[in-house]
Amino acid sequence: MREAPDRRWRNVSMAGMALVAAALCATPVAGREARALNLDTLNALADESAEKMLASTVFQAKLQGAKKARVVIGDTRNNSDDEGARVEDISNEIRNRIVAAGTARIFAPGNLDADFIISPDLSSSWIAGSGGRRHCFILQLTLTSPEGEYAAAFSAQRCD
Repeated sequence: MREAPDRRWRNVSMAGMALVAAALCATPVAGREARALNLDTLNALADESAEKMLASTVFQAKLQGAKKARVVIGDTRNNSDDEGARVEDISNEIRNRIVAAGTARIFAPGNLDADFIISPDLSSSWIAGSGGRRHCFILQLTLTSPEGEYAAAFSAQRCD
């Protein structure tokens, strides 16, 4: 006849396994350490995506004669693995690029009289290639109407 297992040891081993699993998840994989996003890269991403947006046919269609497009820039979402990314710098650079272009007027969030809502989204990924793994940051600007209708999306990518 078999003896019933001692449940105390099962609980201890389950707790130990949970600690080991947590430690493994927290340990970065060799070659996959998160890279901090510097200000130059942030500015380059914001400039490139804003330039694509300003030159797009969707955006240009809203420009009527001397009338400028009315835009609202939403909060930048940080979906990257760099939790310390200065997303407010992204919004500022996009705002500066739009003002410098002179083709749009920027309004405060909540203004429903805008032509477009710009929603910036920062993400990151690891891309495997012939030269090994590369850490890439992607900035996507999504244009929607104030009612939420999708108009277009523009993105820029920078890899190390």
